Amino acid sequence: VEYFFGEHADKPHDTRSASKTILPVVLGAAMHAGFKVSPETPVYATLGAASAALEPRKRDMKLRHPLTMASGLDCDDNGDTRPGNEDVLTEQDTNPDWTGMVLELKTLRDPGEKAVYCSINSFLGGEVVRRATGRWIPELLWDLAGQPLEMQGYSIQLSPLGEGYLGGGAYFRPRDFMKL
Repeated sequence: VEYFFGEHADKPHDTRSASKTILPVVLGAAMHAGFKVSPETPVYATLGAASAALEPRKRDMKLRHPLTMASGLDCDDNGDTRPGNEDVLTEQDTNPDWTGMVLELKTLRDPGEKAVYCSINSFLGGEVVRRATGRWIPELLWDLAGQPLEMQGYSIQLSPLGEGYLGGGAYFRPRDFMKL
């Protein structure tokens, strides 16, 4: 194997959107470890945002919907002006509560109706797993996958409030990322 331009085997690489694979890995490992979380875990109820006044489509949203990019929320990474566009969320500096911002997005369609590429779906799914397990996503990933797979370390982007951002941009050594 040959590396170029200052890269080498032990240098963590930006896995960009490929790091969205962390969410299903963490979910499956958490389920295997006995945590009470599954693709059928309700999103809004788990995040404490369910109420009688909540829109029925949001009430019906399960973890499998953001996991498959079919949340129905008003987000589209190909639509620069969509309120749920990854850049709109992550590049603003007026509201550090990204989870709250995502939960407040309008729904454009029923959950599961149509997949639309949107990075905040993976972030939202990670927050459901975090809340359901009571564990911080970077630690949960390390305990359930990083250590067992003998990874050398990695880094995950965090929201302004310290939540693990699973929408992309995690850094792994190439040989460790291949283990996922």
